[in-house]
Amino acid sequence: MTEMNSRQLMDTVLEMKKGDRIPFCPAIYEHKGFLIGKTPSEICRSSELLVEGLEAEYERYRPDFLTVGIDVYNVEAEALGCKIVYFDDSPDVPGVEEYPIKTASDIDKLAVPDPTTDGRMPLYLDAAKEIQKRLGDQVIIRGALTGPFSLASELVGAENFIVLTMQNPQYTVRLMEFTARVAAEFGKAFIALGIDPIIFDSRAMPPLCSPEIFQEIVSKVYKRILIPELKKAGAKNIPLIIGGDTTPILDAIIDTGATQILCDFEGDIDLFKEKAIAHKLPMRVNVDPRLLHLGPVRKIQDFTMNILNKCWDHPGFMLGTGVAAYDCPPEHIDAVRECLEKDYKDWTPPKSLFKQKREETEAIVSDDEPGYPDDLEPVLRELAEAIEEGEEEDVPDLVNEALADGIPPGVVVNRAMIPAMDVIGYRFARKDLYVPEMLIGARAMAEGLKILRPLIALTGAKPVGRILLGTVKGDIHDIGKNLVGMMLEGAGFEVVDIGVNVSVEKFIDALKEHDIKMLGMSALLTTTMNYMGRVIEGLKEAGMRGDIKVLIGGAPINQKFCDRVEADYYADSAADGVIVAKQALADLKAAGME
Repeated sequence: MTEMNSRQLMDTVLEMKKGDRIPFCPAIYEHKGFLIGKTPSEICRSSELLVEGLEAEYERYRPDFLTVGIDVYNVEAEALGCKIVYFDDSPDVPGVEEYPIKTASDIDKLAVPDPTTDGRMPLYLDAAKEIQKRLGDQVIIRGALTGPFSLASELVGAENFIVLTMQNPQYTVRLMEFTARVAAEFGKAFIALGIDPIIFDSRAMPPLCSPEIFQEIVSKVYKRILIPELKKAGAKNIPLIIGGDTTPILDAIIDTGATQILCDFEGDIDLFKEKAIAHKLPMRVNVDPRLLHLGPVRKIQDFTMNILNKCWDHPGFMLGTGVAAYDCPPEHIDAVRECLEKDYKDWTPPKSLFKQKREETEAIVSDDEPGYPDDLEPVLRELAEAIEEGEEEDVPDLVNEALADGIPPGVVVNRAMIPAMDVIGYRFARKDLYVPEMLIGARAMAEGLKILRPLIALTGAKPVGRILLGTVKGDIHDIGKNLVGMMLEGAGFEVVDIGVNVSVEKFIDALKEHDIKMLGMSALLTTTMNYMGRVIEGLKEAGMRGDIKVLIGGAPINQKFCDRVEADYYADSAADGVIVAKQALADLKAAGME
């Protein structure tokens, strides 16, 4: 019997029929540039280089489908007026620097872009057409679309949009209906070339988007607008890619009408498999991208074999990876593919598999549930509850009422505001809250601090500690850093935030200028997280390492990476950030350095 080529295999598996092998579907985007010796910023602005990168990906890894995409979330956003920052001299991925929607009425100034003329959309269509001509008879080609939630986040700013989902759901729906139409038009342009789209919407993952918001708003926009429009245009297969642990929104994802789902490495594989089979849906399961990048090969293959052992009998199963970093060692991607030749059906996991340290895989949860003093003044209890509920407009009035009652500003902070943020952090760590609730609570607290901070300064009171925060060079994502900063301020710290895309020199100069002994660094991308190590090396070269406690965090970071770059502390979340900052402060004091 003749072996199926990639196109024949995928056509079979997407119909929920067993192929002659399991499809291999690594997530190769900026890594295409690495394969041809070009930066992501170079390859994403040239259709010729993009085609060259796609061919190199196919030749090197023999994936069973190819995606026409590099900096996936920027293309439609740029066509709509977002300013994109490019990094021609480094392997960092381009990102949105300025947003076109600054007020609610700005949406009225935007029009759905024409994919054949606007921004870089024509470039991607040209590349898709050319690679389809060269390889389309051998492998399925897909055109990358930004999903409605993620595109709305790019237009407004991620932090602002997340808050909008809680505070102004009507505007959220209106904006997402617009971005769904943008995605539909771009998708139709790919479909006209005989290429099905693939939708990326990872900004909608929990905890960034609460399951309730996803079910009540996001899923319905897909079901009502985007998926029907793409199907009407002739799309046969419409994968929806949302990274992270999407187990809490699995039913809502299925309800969108997408024809293929993703179980990322953090998801409940058994539940995904059960639901996918029940709904006759093909399913891709990913290897952890951090493990893919850092290795070693043995652990990569153990992780992969576990996936294969659990999923091989699902007729629509595809083996995938999280996004391969620009400089991901190719042999690590090869190691995943090699597992398809092993005896995964009868594989037995080693005893140590996935028995990671608690701090590597879970948020730090205090043993004792925080609360408020029994004798808390009524106005302070009302203030604390307003912060918990994110009632930003009520907080200043309650703070002023407390001050008018003669309650000292420091007491307002210590008995109401800090305990309220402790409650929010505890509930987030227990997954009772999501990022939107944390953000609106932190913003409400910040409104109170605007009044109290100058008054506290007049008393001569000192903050509990001081910390410098920044997102490392090449990375312009700030939502995690901002949330950590607000949580730390709520815990009584003085925070000096020096922004995003911060170089070694800027970190060191700021530490010296402000005489701060605690440094917190954030990174969202696997391509930028290694820069944290460069900052730590810079501290050593400047003779400062012994005086500075370094805290790191961000989506691709774990305890293993923290140990590797010789940082002092790793925080899994904003709530953890407060806990480890307090520990760092205690360690500094114990050493007589603070």
